[in-house]
Amino acid sequence: MSQQLYAIIAHDNPGAEEARSQYRDGHLDHFRSIADFIAVAGPMFDDGGNSAGSLIIVKAENSVAARSLIKADPFYSQKVWSEIEIKSFKAASGDWSDRI
Repeated sequence: MSQQLYAIIAHDNPGAEEARSQYRDGHLDHFRSIADFIAVAGPMFDDGGNSAGSLIIVKAENSVAARSLIKADPFYSQKVWSEIEIKSFKAASGDWSDRI
């Protein structure tokens, strides 16, 4: 089976800033360990500049494989994220090479 893209939208629990800070190093270590599967990833923010969650676009064979990549993340196991949405994704436009 070939890989396709999945958008993972992970919403933060209210007041997750402290937990994000506490588990950030483990989270980043995990992302380095799955770097071959990540197309793009980063934090999301609300209008006030507070952390609101994470957006991760991964390459996986199916949604179960995409979820397994996230289940090993400390942000998942330590309940930084309250809700995880996983949707099949097709990049139709844009250029991710211009990072801000």
